[in-house]
Amino acid sequence: MAKVILDPMIASISGRVGDQIFKRVGNRTIVTRRPDMSHVVFSEAQLAYQERFRRAIAYLKMVRANPDLRAPYERAATLTDKTVHQLAVADFMRAPVIDKFELKYYAGRVSDPIVIDAHDDFEVAEVRLRIAGLDDVEIEQGPAVANRSESGRWVYIARAAVAPGTRIFATVTVSDHAGNRTEALIAKTV
Repeated sequence: MAKVILDPMIASISGRVGDQIFKRVGNRTIVTRRPDMSHVVFSEAQLAYQERFRRAIAYLKMVRANPDLRAPYERAATLTDKTVHQLAVADFMRAPVIDKFELKYYAGRVSDPIVIDAHDDFEVAEVRLRIAGLDDVEIEQGPAVANRSESGRWVYIARAAVAPGTRIFATVTVSDHAGNRTEALIAKTV
């Protein structure tokens, strides 16, 4: 393998130049030929992933163009060794996870708490709860509030009383900054 010392003006080059691919690996620049992908037949899963990645790059362009969208990623980038680009694309690619959602303390009374534990690879932006009765008749809905003393824990405080013996359906929706949503549903007779 040949070793070349690049001029400092181009030492940090990366990407494609003609048929050559420049890659940064650690503190070295590797040069390879552009691979011939003309004979490759991609599976449905690979094509779906490629489309999702294209949408992630479109989201990244929106983040770069919008200071309000960019701000949380810039704050996180200053605290980590990752770039806004890496954080935004990773955030788009992974949906939030609901770790725990239960109606243990909810008995249909005003002020009953509903606790949700959720996390995201970047940051949970919002947790919303909806309580409905039979035939999907809404009883109440609204945002849960992040518990400041426990990271990843959100609490929704019930605002409407429900008659004893009523069958309710509680749906929690956890969203991240990229717009990914994860939902969970629990049914309970109060």
